[in-house]
Amino acid sequence: MLEKLITLLALFNLGLYLYILFKVGKRWSFSKAHRRFFILALLGLIWLLAVYLMTYNFPIKFYRLLVNINFSVAPLIAGFFLSFIFHFPRENKKLTIIKEFAYFVPLLILFILSYLNVFIYSKEFRSFHTYHSYYWYLGLIFIYLILISGYIAIKKYKKIAGIPKMQLRYIITGYLIALVILFIESLYQNLYGAPPVILDRIILNSSIIFSIFAVFAFLRYRFLDVRVIFKKGTLRLASYLILFAIYLLIVFAIKDSISLSNKVSESTFLIISTLVIVITIEPFRYLIYKGIDKIFESHEQKLDLARKRAQVINFSQTNFETLNNQVMAVIKDYSEVKAIRFIDANDQYFRNHFALSQYLKTTDKILIPEELAYREEEDIIFAKMKEELAGEEISCFVPIGYPDFFAGAYALAPRSGQKAYTVQDIEQLRQFQSQFTNAILNAKMYQMAIQRITKN
Repeated sequence: MLEKLITLLALFNLGLYLYILFKVGKRWSFSKAHRRFFILALLGLIWLLAVYLMTYNFPIKFYRLLVNINFSVAPLIAGFFLSFIFHFPRENKKLTIIKEFAYFVPLLILFILSYLNVFIYSKEFRSFHTYHSYYWYLGLIFIYLILISGYIAIKKYKKIAGIPKMQLRYIITGYLIALVILFIESLYQNLYGAPPVILDRIILNSSIIFSIFAVFAFLRYRFLDVRVIFKKGTLRLASYLILFAIYLLIVFAIKDSISLSNKVSESTFLIISTLVIVITIEPFRYLIYKGIDKIFESHEQKLDLARKRAQVINFSQTNFETLNNQVMAVIKDYSEVKAIRFIDANDQYFRNHFALSQYLKTTDKILIPEELAYREEEDIIFAKMKEELAGEEISCFVPIGYPDFFAGAYALAPRSGQKAYTVQDIEQLRQFQSQFTNAILNAKMYQMAIQRITKN
């Protein structure tokens, strides 16, 4: 039963990769980042097929071919992931084809050497011998996959904003989790031999984490919040395991790749390594945990404050200006926007933005202008709204009213830090919209009635 479930999980994982290839392939001409990501996903699919087939009993010649594919495709994955990071979200025009190829040269050497049995040689099914050069192989891939790609990703993450920033966060998160698990599996197999087949297949299917995150991040335009996906304790544990795995990788790489002098025994090396880990891992753990706690606490405090402020609003009052100011204060605090204003349905703004007015009036849906670029293929109205809103610094529209009585919409300025709206943010804004609409409409109708009486 367990084996069937694992097989279904593997098929689902492969299906996600095929879905990624199909969706990204449709946007092939969209950007260099899309083209690099397509190749990256294709290589990931080939690698996954090869390593998964390695768990089945095949003739030794075919098994050796699968081993060679496994070790030769990994450097290419590292290269194209680095290339993707270079060109995401906007094309890096300084990186010419020649310079980009230069980054690939060390990895191409690994690709060729992988077929020459320099790093590993398989003598029988699920058994292979590794040479000391195997750790240089792992070390170089680690430098590309973690150090260089990580450095560029961090630089990009600080500069970009909005949806691209959240896309990069999700891709990197899924990528790192899957990568660390597979690195640990690779080290375990080299040190202790092949794990049981069932366990091996479960570990290999961990790459589904990357494919799921990629589907949600690169191909979608609105995302789940990391605070909802993971609980604080889960993130803490995962971060500690990742940190410890990195330490182990460095220790094993140093131990097996340099020749220790006669004065330094293996036991002495082990004691020194253990002391270094014990002394240095705690400061890193503290900084990581502090960052995780800050993420959760800021979100919870913001949500509690917004709900408390919403509870004290007097929805029975008929003064539109007073009620409107109170509602804007709640939405502004929760959304963390720089400014907010209410645009009346009869305002000249909506006369100049006819498509936007019609969409908000007929659908009553919250609109994120940044998402329009991702939705142009759904309906022509999205392309028209994108054209109408070009150059305007509005992060969100919250319509107030119904198709038969549209009062207007709240226009939110960009959020602090140019953060993108998550699924949970939109859901909370919808709750505020539902909570405030009737009261605002009543106050608006009362205001209109007073104006008519005054005129008469």
